[in-house]
Amino acid sequence: ELNPVVVKELRQAVRSWAVTGTLLLFLLVLFCAALIFFVTQSFDAAIDQRMGAGIFSLFSVILTGASLLFIPVYIGVRVAAERQENDLDLLYISTLKPSRIIRGKFFCGAYVAILFFSACMPFMTFTNLLRGVDLPSIFFILLCLFLIVCCAVQVAIFLACLPISKLLKILVGIGATIAMFGLVAS
Repeated sequence: ELNPVVVKELRQAVRSWAVTGTLLLFLLVLFCAALIFFVTQSFDAAIDQRMGAGIFSLFSVILTGASLLFIPVYIGVRVAAERQENDLDLLYISTLKPSRIIRGKFFCGAYVAILFFSACMPFMTFTNLLRGVDLPSIFFILLCLFLIVCCAVQVAIFLACLPISKLLKILVGIGATIAMFGLVAS
């Protein structure tokens, strides 16, 4: 049966301008990056046989930055907002088990990540036509990045559930975000 927390969270995500605006900004950044890349490549006299690999790495950096920055922060803020002293209805009054609530929050984060990845997928597969990267490599890298984003969402949910002050949660969240970018960069 469908998890009611997933349904509630996805309804709020779809109605939220944060998700819609970030997704539109993400697509605009991808389009502008592709346009700038192609304009700068058109001034070169020699034809680059690995142009697809270059633009794929650019798109990968943009997707990694956007998905590791926005999705865990969005989910973490939503969970932390429900753990406030004045809004404990879902956690204490609900008949749902805590594991089901947390699982619903995680699935919402995974669905938002799928939304971002599916918006980026046409840009990524287009790089195959420019030579330098093949489709299995593209899909493997996207799968690995999706798993990393899912781990980041789990860390964000864990940090949002910690019984510490709001300021300390923000500081720990910033540290976790920096650590996640450091792990991905290495």
